[in-house]
Amino acid sequence: MRKSVSCIGIILVLAAATGCRHDTTKPPIVSGEPIATRPSHPAPLPPLSEEMARALNGRKIFIDPGHGGPFTGMVAPSNGIHEADVNLNVSLKLRDKLQAQGATVLMSHVDNSVPVPDNASRDLSERAALSNAAKPDVFISIHHNADIEAGSQRDDLEVYYKRGDSMASLDLGRSLISALGRGIRYNAVNKRLLPGNYKVLRLSEVPALLLETAYLTNNQDAAYLATDRGVEDEADSILYGLASYFALDPPNATEEREHPVIDSLEAQQFSTRFSRGTPIDVDTVSIYRDGDVIDAAVTATRDGFDWTLRGPLPNGVATYEIVGRNTLGAGFSVRRTVNVGRAASAVTVTQRPSVAASGNRVLFEVRVSDAAGKPVANGTQVAVRGRAEAVETVDGIANFYFHADELPETISFICEGMTNTFSPTLGEQRHQTIVTYDSVSGEPIAGAIVSTDRKLVGITNADGWIALPLNGGPFRVRQNGYEEMSLTISGSGHAIAAIRALHGGALIGRRIAIDPAHGGRVPGVVAPDGARASDLNFEVAQRLARLLERSGAQTLLTRTGDHEITDLRRIDLTEPFAADVLLTISFGAPVEQTRPLDPVGHLRRDLSAFVGHYPQSVNGIRAATAIGEELGVPKTACVSYMVQQSQSAAVHVQPASLNVQSSSPPRYDATTLRDIAQSIHKGLITYFTEMDND
Repeated sequence: MRKSVSCIGIILVLAAATGCRHDTTKPPIVSGEPIATRPSHPAPLPPLSEEMARALNGRKIFIDPGHGGPFTGMVAPSNGIHEADVNLNVSLKLRDKLQAQGATVLMSHVDNSVPVPDNASRDLSERAALSNAAKPDVFISIHHNADIEAGSQRDDLEVYYKRGDSMASLDLGRSLISALGRGIRYNAVNKRLLPGNYKVLRLSEVPALLLETAYLTNNQDAAYLATDRGVEDEADSILYGLASYFALDPPNATEEREHPVIDSLEAQQFSTRFSRGTPIDVDTVSIYRDGDVIDAAVTATRDGFDWTLRGPLPNGVATYEIVGRNTLGAGFSVRRTVNVGRAASAVTVTQRPSVAASGNRVLFEVRVSDAAGKPVANGTQVAVRGRAEAVETVDGIANFYFHADELPETISFICEGMTNTFSPTLGEQRHQTIVTYDSVSGEPIAGAIVSTDRKLVGITNADGWIALPLNGGPFRVRQNGYEEMSLTISGSGHAIAAIRALHGGALIGRRIAIDPAHGGRVPGVVAPDGARASDLNFEVAQRLARLLERSGAQTLLTRTGDHEITDLRRIDLTEPFAADVLLTISFGAPVEQTRPLDPVGHLRRDLSAFVGHYPQSVNGIRAATAIGEELGVPKTACVSYMVQQSQSAAVHVQPASLNVQSSSPPRYDATTLRDIAQSIHKGLITYFTEMDND
C-alpha cells in the first residue's frame, strides 16, 4: 500500500531508514527572526476581517500533522530539521489560532506519537478514520516537501485537493493556495493546485486537502521554517485561507432520513435540504447516476431545492450524486440513495432443454418483471411450492434445477403473490446436460464457450450448466483461465466435466490495469531509427492484456489506440477498476518522468531499464521483483506519477532504453515485443502464486 503523502516529501523517509547521512539529530526549533530572511513582501495578507473571523466561529476542522513517531518524513539537508517536527509545529500553532476564532479543532496527533506507529499504511487509514468519525467540516493534512534531485533548491508551493471532488475540495484548495501564495509563499517559483489521490484524501468523507507548503531541501525555506516566525507566518496563511473558504458559507446538507422503498411507475420528486449555505444557485446543479448526468428538473426552495426524475425508475438500489453551488459560489456534493422495488407483475418460465429425458438435469429459467416490464430488483425471492428453499433473482431471473426422473406433472413458481404453474415437457432423449466446474476449487465455470468444429453450440450459464445435443460432438469447451477440453457425449442424461485451470488458477479473477505510457502527439522517446516509444508501449500492453485475459484475469487498458491521455485521466480510469496490480509500460522514458530512486531517496540516472515500485509498498516490491527477474532487469524504488498516485500495487516497467547510440541499435520487432509481454506475464504468475501460498 502506498503512503499517502506527496510524491517526494515521504520518499526521503528512506534517508533515515537506510542510512542517508544527513544529520538526524533533531535540532531545536529556533526562536526569533529567520536565519535566512525573506525578501520584503510586496502585498502581505491583510488581517482577518470581522466577516471572515465570524465565518470560522462554530466550524469543525480536522488537522493532520503529516508523519510523526517513526515516520519522520524528510530531513532537511542544510540544517537537519525533521519534516514531522515542522508539520506538528505549524499544526499546533494553527490549532491555537483557529480556536481563538471559535472553531472546534481536532487533530490526528498532538505530539510525536501517531495513531498506528507500527504500520505506515494503517496509520494513514486511521488518520482518515478519526476524521470521518468526528464529521468535521474540512480535513487538512500539513506536509512539507523535498526534491529527489540531490542539491536541488526547488522552491514550489503545492496544494493537493481530493481527486474527484471538483466542488468543495477544489474550492478549499483555491482558497488555501491563494492565501499561502499571498502570505508565506509569495516568492514560490510555481504555485500549483493539483488533484491528489493520497490515502488520507482518498478515504476522507469531507472536503480534504494535503498541503506541501515548501521544500525543506531548499536551504532558505528550511532555515525560515526552523524559526518561530516561519511557523507563525505559515499558520497565519492557512488560517486566512480557511477563513476565506468559510466566508463563502459552503452548504452543509442535512442528514438524509430513511425513505420508503419506491413502488410507483410515476415520476419521483426528491428534496435536498441544507442546514446552512443557502440559497442554492439551481442553475449550477447537476445530478449524476453511475457517473452520467441524468435528466432531472430542479426547483429552488427556501432551504435547498427539489429535483424530479421522470419515471418509471429501474428497480434496485441506485446512488445519485448531486453537485452544485450556492449563490456565493461555494460548491457542494451530496450523495442520495434511492431504492426502487416495484412488485412482481409477471412470471414467465422457460424449460431447458425444451424436451427433457431420463437422466437430464433440467433447468427452469424463471423471469420476473414488474408492471412496467422491467426486471424486478436483484434479490427478489422466487419459490417453488413444495420446496423449502427459495432462489433470488439476478437481472430478473431465478434458476431452478430438477432431475428429469423426479419431475412432477406441474411445478408452481411463486413470487410476491404471483404464481406460474408450469407443465414440464418430457420425451425421448435429445440432449445430455452438462455442468462444468473448476477441478481444484470445485466452483462452476460460467461463460464457457462450447462449440463443434463448425459452429457455436452455446455458453454455460452462471451455474456452469449447458444442454448439449446428442447428434453433435465432439465438443470443444473453452474459457479464459482454463485448459481447452474436448467432450464426447456419453449418452447418459447428465454428466459433469472438471476443467483444469491454467497456471494453477493464479490469474483467474485477478484485476490488472495496464497503462501504455504516452500516445498521440506525445510519442515519448523516439529511437534513432524513428521508432516511437508510445507505439512500443501500446503493443506490449495489448499483447500482455491478451495473455492475461486468456489466463483468466480481467484487464483494463488506459488507452486503446494512439491518442493522448493525461496522467490524471489515467488515474481516473484505473481507480474505479480497483486493480490488484497496475502496470505502466514505458520504453526509454527519461528519468524525470520515471523517477527511479537510489537508496537515500535521490534521483538515479544509471538505469536504462528497470522495474520500479513505490518505496514502501510491500506488494509493489514483490511484484516488481518477480517481473524484474523474468525480464532480467533490476528493480528499484520509483515515484513516477502512476506508481505514486495509485491505490493499487503499482509497478513501472521500463524494458529498455531507446537512446542507444551505436552503429546497430536493437530493433524491437514483433518477436521481441511478444517476448517482453510474455516475461511480464510470467512475472505476474509468480507474484500471484506466491501471494496465494502465503
